[in-house]
Amino acid sequence: MLNASSTQGRRYHRKSRNGCMQCKKRKVKCDERKPRCEKCEVYGVPCTYATGSTTKTTSISQRTSPESSTEAWVQKASEDTLGIESGAGSTILGALPLFTLELLHHWTTETSRTLSAEPEVQKMWQEQAPKVGFTTPFVMHSILAVSALHLYRLCSADRRQECLEQAHTHHMAAMQVVAPNISNLVEGQGAAVIMFSWLTCIYACSRPHTQNDPLILGESGTPEWLTFLRGNKVVLESSRHMSRHGVLAPVFNNGDRRSYVRRNTPAIDGEQYVWQVREFIMEHVSNHSEREMYIKAVDLLSQSFAFIMGDVSRAADTTVVMPWLFEIPDGVVDCLQQKSPPALIVFAYFCVLVKKLDWMWWLEGLSHKFMGELFNALDPEYREWLRWPSEAIGWTCL
Repeated sequence: MLNASSTQGRRYHRKSRNGCMQCKKRKVKCDERKPRCEKCEVYGVPCTYATGSTTKTTSISQRTSPESSTEAWVQKASEDTLGIESGAGSTILGALPLFTLELLHHWTTETSRTLSAEPEVQKMWQEQAPKVGFTTPFVMHSILAVSALHLYRLCSADRRQECLEQAHTHHMAAMQVVAPNISNLVEGQGAAVIMFSWLTCIYACSRPHTQNDPLILGESGTPEWLTFLRGNKVVLESSRHMSRHGVLAPVFNNGDRRSYVRRNTPAIDGEQYVWQVREFIMEHVSNHSEREMYIKAVDLLSQSFAFIMGDVSRAADTTVVMPWLFEIPDGVVDCLQQKSPPALIVFAYFCVLVKKLDWMWWLEGLSHKFMGELFNALDPEYREWLRWPSEAIGWTCL
């Protein structure tokens, strides 16, 4: 017999027979939201409700949120679904194309281990990132987009086009959710937004590019991936606790260790690499505040050069190179988009550091892509100032 205290501790739950068929099969509580309940929305599966002797089905193609799935999932569901006709999991698994499951498997077994050399960071991408994706679909879409691009580099030629199509589809599905709602998402889902921004950066840098495809010089302003990456500052400033104790703690802790060493490395040790660009700024930038802005960017470059070039035993890592992109003043990025010669030349020196990251598949060749854009955008009279960084990365203008 239950005593009084145990009776008082029990919570009353309203039972309902009106939940969707999918939740009933999985024996989970359904919120009965129509046309699709929350759990079916998250899993991206059909949501069906029994009505008398007939069944009302909400088609995947009628979903209202681009988070839940992608058009590719719908188009291929009939031909690629798992051959399971009965059992509690048949509806859920039957709605997922095999290729989508392959991409998630590839992420956990392969891709997640290529984003860092640090075991604790690899583990975060392997285990924690998918967990975030299960409850935050725009993160899952970003994971699948990056996984598809990684598979593109490894698979046979006959599958590459399909990989690219899947990568683009998942990337666009994530962007359609985040881009118009970024302010609200930052407040409520800061960690997921940061993870999304990193994955978007990886996607942008690793996707195949044509010669005229801009990567750092946006046609209508700063490219989205760079905007999201620099936006991390806002998220981190509003939630310091998240970066130290949340799901992303392994990444930030690793970055803090390297940043400490980098910031305590004498910048003068890197001066030999940046003296020419510093000379250009002093000669060609007359406005005092603008000159100080560029000098700050060059000082940060000098610090990174000192860290990476000063000790050959140190392997270049994204936590040392890429932070420069969000540490520099906003004005430098604005001037870059305006194709101002000093900004273009400063970024050319940054390419020398990016070249050190060629060992990572998603950054391989990125320094050459950057340099090509900068060279084409720079007025011919200033191109001589690109000689040293171009030679340092082995880039030549054809």
